[in-house]
Amino acid sequence: MKYVPISAFILYLIMLFAIRKEIGEDLKRTGELVDIKRNKLYFILIFIANINLLVVDLVRPVPGYLNRNIMKYPGIFLYVYGLLLTIYVVATIKDSMRGPNADKMKEFDGEDAYTINRNPLYKALMLITAGHLVTTTRLSFIFLFIVTVLLVISQTLKEERALQTRYGKKYLRYKNKIKRF
Repeated sequence: MKYVPISAFILYLIMLFAIRKEIGEDLKRTGELVDIKRNKLYFILIFIANINLLVVDLVRPVPGYLNRNIMKYPGIFLYVYGLLLTIYVVATIKDSMRGPNADKMKEFDGEDAYTINRNPLYKALMLITAGHLVTTTRLSFIFLFIVTVLLVISQTLKEERALQTRYGKKYLRYKNKIKRF
C-alpha cells in the first residue's frame, strides 16, 4: 500500500505516452485527424487516470511541499472546473466541424465550446492535471503537469497543421479569431 501513489503516477505517465504515440501514428497513417472513436477513448482513459490519481491521493495522502489544508480548495476548484468544461464540450459539440461530422463541415462558426477557444478538451485536461498538482502538493507531480502540458501543446500543433492543410483559409480565419487555450 505504501507505493500505491507512485504506481498510479507511473501508470498515468505510461498511459499519456502510449496515447500520444497512438495519436501520432493515426495522423501519419491517415494524414487526417485522429479517429473520432479512438480520440474519445483516449480522453476517457486520461480522465480516468486523473481521477484515479486524485482518489489515491485523497484516500492515502502523502505529505507535500505546502500545507494541504490550504491548497486543497484551489486544487479541487481547478479539478471541478476542468471536469465541468469537459462536460460542456461534450454536451455542445453536436453538429460542429469536430467529431463525426468533420467531413461535412462548411464553416468554423457555431455555438459550441470551440467558439470560446480552439482546444477546450485539452484546456480541461490541463486544468484537471493542474488541480491534481495543487491538491496533492507533491513536487513529483510538477513533472506530471509539465509532461501533460508539453504533450498537449505538441498534439495541438500537429492538429493545427492538419486542419490548416485540410481547410486552408477557413481555418486560418478561425485560428486568427479564436485563441488556442
